[in-house]
Amino acid sequence: MTMKKGFVTALMTVWLCSARPVSHCAAGTANSGAGSSGADWRGTVGKGRTYGGRAGLCKARRFDDYDHCGHQCQGAYSFPRARLEAGRYGVSIRAVGYVLDAPASRIPVNVTASNAVQLNMNLRESNPLELAIQLTDPEWLSSFPITEEQKFELRDCSRCHTLQRVAMSMYNKDQMAWVVKRMVYSAGSSPMTYQLPAALVATWGRAEWGDPTAAHKRQAEAVAAINLSEGMWKYELKKFPRPKGKATQVVYTTYDLPVTHRPHDTRIGLDGAIWYNHFNDNALARLDTKTGQTKEWRWPYRAAQGSYEPTGARTMMGPDSKGRFYIGNQAQDGLVVFDPSTEKFTYSSVPEAAK
Repeated sequence: MTMKKGFVTALMTVWLCSARPVSHCAAGTANSGAGSSGADWRGTVGKGRTYGGRAGLCKARRFDDYDHCGHQCQGAYSFPRARLEAGRYGVSIRAVGYVLDAPASRIPVNVTASNAVQLNMNLRESNPLELAIQLTDPEWLSSFPITEEQKFELRDCSRCHTLQRVAMSMYNKDQMAWVVKRMVYSAGSSPMTYQLPAALVATWGRAEWGDPTAAHKRQAEAVAAINLSEGMWKYELKKFPRPKGKATQVVYTTYDLPVTHRPHDTRIGLDGAIWYNHFNDNALARLDTKTGQTKEWRWPYRAAQGSYEPTGARTMMGPDSKGRFYIGNQAQDGLVVFDPSTEKFTYSSVPEAAK
């Protein structure tokens, strides 16, 4: 078992539609003493003109540790005092179609226990690459100038990665057919750690592996029609409307987990912590929401030796009255039970008649 320090990132909603022009100063400058009793850190977001109904997220993260905070108002943003500890923070913004008009994506800000901070930020319109990085999968799908049947061929892409990777690839349709064939991994795979289909392990990448199938070729044609194989995109990158008004008055707290952690199901344990199983590993972990620390427990590979069945946990239920969690062990059969009080696993196999 291991213990690792996590990080907490706060996403603070910024409302960019104002009844008056938004004041602004040089991005990256911070002044002390401009706050109020309700917030330790506040400022405005603008570009020298009134914004027309656009919204975004402003993110603050303490460099040496973690924190989470946030609040919004028209034409300005603020981080509530109760959510902000003293420290050195980096700030970034996520507003589709716009980026910070600053040399770096993060602006350092020093917050002390006694002084408030004022940070006003300027935005500029995103260039095509920056906009492409900002788009969500539904926006990409809406942007693709292909038929509904071709879009259907892309349905499996986002099971393992975003459609941004598809749109930014550079393979032509003949090359992509082989790439698609190679990307048919087993359930429980991700870009960080992938697993081969058990039946194909012995011939993977060899001549007897075979040629791309008709389905692979259909997917490859759909991808080549919307990617960069023939140069820059010839279609408009479409943006969906973002939240407005009351819908923006929220605080998002996100947790940076170890890079190999891939939560599938999450549960709140009897101890108040967040517990989650790993999508592509025989493991579950606990996240302490107060400290950001994670602790991980693993159980052994349980499939038949030499079977190459994928690891992973697709379903987790619980906790029961004793705090125990029940985990489905994917293609390895059986049920895995974890008791946090003893930090031990117990196992039960699926009866042959039920398989």
